[in-house]
Amino acid sequence: MAATKQVVYVDVDDEITAIIDKVNSTEARVIALVLPKRASVFQSVVNMKLLKRRAEQANKHLVLITSEAGLMPLAGMAGVYVASTLQSKPEVPTAPAGSSGAEDGDEETVALGQDAQDAQDDFNPAQNAATPVGTLAAGTAGSAGSGAVGANGALGSLPDDIQELDKATLAGNPSGKLSPEMAAAAAGGAAGQTASKTGKDKKLQVPNFLRFRKRLIFLALGLILLAGLWYAAWYVWPAASVSIKTRTSDIDMILDITLDTDATAVDQKALAVPAKIQQQQKDNTQQAPATGTENKGNKATGTVALTNCSEDNEPVVVPAGTGVSANGLTYLTQSSISLPTSAPDSSGNCRSFSGVTSASVNVVAQKPGTSYNIGASNFATAGFGSVRGKSESAMSGGTDNNVKVVQQSDIEAAKQKVAGAS
Repeated sequence: MAATKQVVYVDVDDEITAIIDKVNSTEARVIALVLPKRASVFQSVVNMKLLKRRAEQANKHLVLITSEAGLMPLAGMAGVYVASTLQSKPEVPTAPAGSSGAEDGDEETVALGQDAQDAQDDFNPAQNAATPVGTLAAGTAGSAGSGAVGANGALGSLPDDIQELDKATLAGNPSGKLSPEMAAAAAGGAAGQTASKTGKDKKLQVPNFLRFRKRLIFLALGLILLAGLWYAAWYVWPAASVSIKTRTSDIDMILDITLDTDATAVDQKALAVPAKIQQQQKDNTQQAPATGTENKGNKATGTVALTNCSEDNEPVVVPAGTGVSANGLTYLTQSSISLPTSAPDSSGNCRSFSGVTSASVNVVAQKPGTSYNIGASNFATAGFGSVRGKSESAMSGGTDNNVKVVQQSDIEAAKQKVAGAS
């Protein structure tokens, strides 16, 4: 036969599920839960109700052993018995005003028979609020009055282990009657239980998470719809195209204004405004070094024999100033010459019908310098592809005389210095 009473100690870090497992694992009918100080898991009335409901489903009775005043209102709202010590008489604390001491008005009444095989008796927490836990768990014959506290509150014939939890009932009260304080607490508990039967306390119900999830989904859809309406209201519906055309015309205004140094005020009729003569003279001299060089030497001279070797059989006139080039150097003809008709033969030599194939012309180097003093060379005539030139003697007379000269970059540097000084 299972034990009638068992003491279970709760750790400070136990969750409500662990406590429920401890209650389910016990075989006693009356379970005294010894709570530690600052038991945070019992600071919620929902946890107390869950624990009480699981105990009632297992046909067990709970008593919370604690002296913390903060847990009393929650225990009263959940309808859980509380005792300060293992030897004190348990009772349901008074629930706060406006709250319900029981869980739900439509809960089934838990049978208090000692043996699980006995028929279940109806149990009314309101009527037994002042009855010790040992008395509630001692009944074996089905009657709440059998073996329970009598009319004067005295202990009946209970087993020793149950009476041990209720020894404090007669301490300081030889008559065994309930003290006025206990009677008031019992009356408060009964009133709370009666109020819970007439109507549920909506604030203490376990939240319906499925309904909460549906509301959350609807709220999200509403926000999305609201955002769509806002976007349409600000960017889609108010769109409009406004075209503004203006009529413009040009007006020519000619206004002759006279600047008068003697005037002191503006004369609108005469269109004269005061003026003041100011002069400012600045003399600024800057020097910039000459960085350019120029060859002031003599130009080389010589003679070039030109030959017309054209297949057109037409005479060619080479004007004065025509450039003839050899070795990348250019020389200018000093006179105009006429070249007779001649044509190249099979060997590439130019032959004419008159026997005259070439004419000599004096040339002068394009620039001075000794680099133009070259030996006998073949020349190409600019602008006349069929005219060939050849010098029988060297070009000579070119000399070098390089001097410093001012170039354009030197002038620009001097201008920048003058502008920076002013």
